[in-house]
Amino acid sequence: MSLPPQTKIRLATPDDAEALVALITEHAVFEKEAYNPEGKLEKIRECLAADPPPFTCLVVDTENGVQGYCTYMSQYDSWYGEPHMSVDALFLREHLRGASIGKALMESVKEEATRLGYKSVRLMTPSDNTGAIKFYEKLGGEPASKLWFWFQI
Repeated sequence: MSLPPQTKIRLATPDDAEALVALITEHAVFEKEAYNPEGKLEKIRECLAADPPPFTCLVVDTENGVQGYCTYMSQYDSWYGEPHMSVDALFLREHLRGASIGKALMESVKEEATRLGYKSVRLMTPSDNTGAIKFYEKLGGEPASKLWFWFQI
């Protein structure tokens, strides 16, 4: 898949933590979710430096720096009795949307899931994010009927 000139997808490093916190903050605003970036820089940096890291993070690196990201991790579903890849977040700055970069990120996740022998990739998106819903459906995703619930501890 061809990406725009001077654009590459690569694994994030601890040096990307500051750009990631900025992108996560923008992502939260886009999804109309509360997010406090205070203290997150060091946490993200620690996660990216961990061996193994608690998640995989791909970044979209352009001539203007990191402009997007996708985080994912392996999870196990006891109901189906098998592991799957869970996409935690995928976000691109607006000027990069529609350039097949999101598709390339999802293809990277699918390739990793396939390499590990998984049969599915799962993610969630807000029910009012019609752009993302159309995007995931265009890629062959099927909506699920379950709601996510959060229990803050």
